[in-house]
Amino acid sequence: MNKNANETRCKAFPDFKTLVNYSNEKNAEIINKIPTPRALHHFMMALMGEMNGDASNAAEPFRASFENVDNAYKQASKFSDKTTNG
Repeated sequence: MNKNANETRCKAFPDFKTLVNYSNEKNAEIINKIPTPRALHHFMMALMGEMNGDASNAAEPFRASFENVDNAYKQASKFSDKTTNG
């Protein structure tokens, strides 16, 4: 971290399991369905969009809800299906 950065502003990101709330069995089930690195990339991009929409109402630590994970998976699946099936 930049030594001149404000410590209250610049915090380390949580690890992947914390971010996606992997301890929630429903979330873990969805995440375990992600088949490829490309699909994971699309999922993460969609999840960022989902979570940005909830950022103003987020509690600490910032974790994805089941709805965030489910919606991101559905969005990523649509894109992945289009690219793999022509």
